[in-house]
Amino acid sequence: MNWVGKNLFNSNDRYRNHHKLVVYRHYIVYFINSTKHIDDIPPVLRKSMINDNFEPDVVFLVDDWKFPAHKNVLKISNESFYIQHIEPYENQQEIVIEGVNSRGFQQFLRFCQFGDVNLNKLNMMQSYDVSVTYHHSILAAICSNFICENIDKTNVLEVLDWNLKHQNYNILRICRLFFMDNAIEILNDSESFVSISKKLLKIILSWDVLNCSEKLLFDQTMKWAEQKCIEAKLERNTASMKN
Repeated sequence: MNWVGKNLFNSNDRYRNHHKLVVYRHYIVYFINSTKHIDDIPPVLRKSMINDNFEPDVVFLVDDWKFPAHKNVLKISNESFYIQHIEPYENQQEIVIEGVNSRGFQQFLRFCQFGDVNLNKLNMMQSYDVSVTYHHSILAAICSNFICENIDKTNVLEVLDWNLKHQNYNILRICRLFFMDNAIEILNDSESFVSISKKLLKIILSWDVLNCSEKLLFDQTMKWAEQKCIEAKLERNTASMKN
C-alpha cells in the first residue's frame, strides 16, 4: 500500500487523528505477527482504515451503556470477541452484549482499541472478568497485577471471595499474606466479615498462622453464623448455626 504523499491527518482534528493512529498501529502489528502480506488485505478494508472521515462503525450496548467502537480494530486486536459478537451481526450498527459488566467492558474495549486501561478499585475485578471471558491474556495479566498491588483492608475479603471462581494463584497468595498480617483489623470489621461466603470462611479457618487470637476468630465466626441465620430466616440456635 502506497501512503507516500497522502495527507492522512488533519491538524485541526485531534480526535480523528488519535483514532487513525490507533488503527495504523494495530494494522502494522497484525502484519508483523502474521504470514500475510499487506497487499492481501482487500482494497475496501484498506480504504476504510485510512478514510479521511474515519468514525466508529458499531455501538455496543451493555447494561444500558453505549460504547462506540471500530470493527476492523477489534477484528485484529481480539479475534475471539470479533467472532462471537461482531461476525454474526456484521450488518448491524448496534449490538447488545449480555453477561458482562459495563465497567469491565469499557476497559476491555479501551485496551483493544487504544492499548491502555484506566483501572481502579471499582473496576479492576470486573475488567479481569471480561478479559478472561474473551481470552485476552495480556489484559488479564495487567488486571491481575493491578489487583495484587491494590489489596487493602477494605477489599481483601471481597477479592478473596471473587477469586474463588477464577482460582488465580497469585491473587490468592497476595490476599492470604495480607490477611494473615492484618487479621485483627480485618476481622474487627464485622460488616465485611459476615458477608463472606461459606466456602471462603472454611478456607480462612484452615489457615494455620493468623495474626490474631483464636477467640477473636471464633467470635467473628459466630457473628457470621448468626447473620446467615437471619438471612435465611432461621431461628438462631446451635443447630441452625452449625449448618
